[in-house]
Amino acid sequence: MITYRTIVPAELDRVTDWVVTEPVGWIRADRYLAELSENMYRPEWTWIAEDGDRVVGRALWWGRGDSAHPVALDCLDVDPAVGERTAVAAGLIAAALAGFRQPVQYAIKVAGGWRDDPVTFAAVEWRRAAARVAGLTGRWSGCSSSGRPPTGCPRRPVRCGSPRRPTRSS
Repeated sequence: MITYRTIVPAELDRVTDWVVTEPVGWIRADRYLAELSENMYRPEWTWIAEDGDRVVGRALWWGRGDSAHPVALDCLDVDPAVGERTAVAAGLIAAALAGFRQPVQYAIKVAGGWRDDPVTFAAVEWRRAAARVAGLTGRWSGCSSSGRPPTGCPRRPVRCGSPRRPTRSS
């Protein structure tokens, strides 16, 4: 049975050991830890999905250092071995949203031309479907370049969520 919860500080390695293998932007351990030290990531905004004692998904929510609530879902991933990734991801999002009192955004960062790449398209689609199922709805669109991933190609966020909230640069 899959359960959803936030982490406690002693469990940081359960989040920082996670590696996303799909061609989407994600938060590496060094960035997570650096921004955690600035209060932009927090254990109470860091959600995991567990199957028994195994982490099978994570959702990292970001906010300004002085923010009472996160403003963006920054990284969402579920282990492909789980099977129904959309359902597990929707559970992660819904569990977190139940405790957030303001709208949040979700931007999936991908390389330009992502719609033409079946692997990237599939990675975006299950995340978008999970956001819709969980109630994180809004306008989705391709947006201007927001940085360069390790491969050097420009990333373009695909957004979902409240368009009223500002986003931050990656």
